[in-house]
Amino acid sequence: MLLLAEPVDHPGIVSFPLEVEDGVALALEIVERGLDFVSQQKQQGRFILIACGTRQIRSVVFGIAALKREEGLSLMDGLSALCKQHPDAEPHKALWESLCQHYGVDIPYSTILKALELMK
Repeated sequence: MLLLAEPVDHPGIVSFPLEVEDGVALALEIVERGLDFVSQQKQQGRFILIACGTRQIRSVVFGIAALKREEGLSLMDGLSALCKQHPDAEPHKALWESLCQHYGVDIPYSTILKALELMK
């Protein structure tokens, strides 16, 4: 479990707490640390839960990034795949913009808001 909020211990569940604040742009090293954990767990055949405090903001961005890294999806395709499972998912503007910057793509936040509306 990649925890993007306060650490929580669950017996028998490997967890990796990562300090990520809501509404604050993500630093490259934070994204990579989280994704490295996801990759390691996937390589070991484990299911991965990415959790934050609200279920909608921080975990969405890391979920999209994990889908990009692990499945080769574009950011928009990752958002679409995630929203099919979690229709209320919506990344925060600053987090989305830092993710786009990390991957060198220019997808304005207004574009994802329109896409989210169409997915509902």
